[in-house]
Amino acid sequence: MLRLLRLLLLLLLPPPGSPEPPEPPGLAQLSPGSPPQAPDLLYADGLRAYSAGAWAPAVALLREALRSRAALGRARQECGASCAAEPGAALPSQLLGAPHPVSGPGVWEPLLLRATLRRAECLTQCAVRRLGPGGAARLRVGSALRDAFRRREPYNYLQRAYYQLKKLDLAASAAHTFFVANPTHLQMREDMAKYRRMSAIRPQSFRDLVTPLYWAAYDTGLELLEQREAALALPQLEEALQGSLAHMESCRAACEGPEEHQGAEEEGEGSQGGLYEAIAGHWIRVLQCRQHCVADTATRPGRSFPVQDFLLSQLRRLHEAYAQVQWGTCLRPWKMS
Repeated sequence: MLRLLRLLLLLLLPPPGSPEPPEPPGLAQLSPGSPPQAPDLLYADGLRAYSAGAWAPAVALLREALRSRAALGRARQECGASCAAEPGAALPSQLLGAPHPVSGPGVWEPLLLRATLRRAECLTQCAVRRLGPGGAARLRVGSALRDAFRRREPYNYLQRAYYQLKKLDLAASAAHTFFVANPTHLQMREDMAKYRRMSAIRPQSFRDLVTPLYWAAYDTGLELLEQREAALALPQLEEALQGSLAHMESCRAACEGPEEHQGAEEEGEGSQGGLYEAIAGHWIRVLQCRQHCVADTATRPGRSFPVQDFLLSQLRRLHEAYAQVQWGTCLRPWKMS
């Protein structure tokens, strides 16, 4: 019964209609235009190739695992945004504080179920169109692998494989990307020092391949503002604000997309309750996910806690920069109320 309820809420999506391939999907031929394959299998195959010293296959499989995860993230964002605006998928107005509430459950219950099923159908069809047969269910991974990608562990293996292949610029980029999110990793600290001593590696190769661009614009804007270069700081601060807002909205749209919240399922929880409990649990997780996007946007890579009042501080810095440009004065720092 619970599986049927979760199907209605997209906690489980329809399984792939095609039979299992004769070999692990991670060993299939990789094609840039093909639908993404299961990232957990690709990652496992990449680690096996890495352990066997097959550096070129390891690089191909690890990069394909990253591409598959990125494709799933884009699909969740785009499907969530489009299906949230789908006619008939909105929650009943009686549940949103509309005037003249109608007493009794018989009026709003059909509307709630209709909206839930309509959005579930939209998300399922959208995921199949973007990700191929099986949609997001085929690419869903466990919490351990999600944590590995969050810690950017694939880039640690990539930098070592690139080094063995004598592709030093790519190795430096992968190493820098991993080190930004893991600044206390001692072995990577030594590897980064080794790469910086190599004259064959270009300085521009030490770049972060993952961190959103708004952080670089934000830091540059702050440095210019401290140097009283407000005219130069303004474009950077505006870019940082627009980028951070866009990042937060994309994160929130992904909360509406095909679900990836598996913690309760993996731990054996959430097996009690009926239809309305399942619906309530689903929307509570969506709201928690949307709220977490604020902290996610304000958290620098490699840090455990977000920058306090990140969006408000950007507005404050913009105000200071505009004041310096217009009046040539430096305002006193604001006090957050």
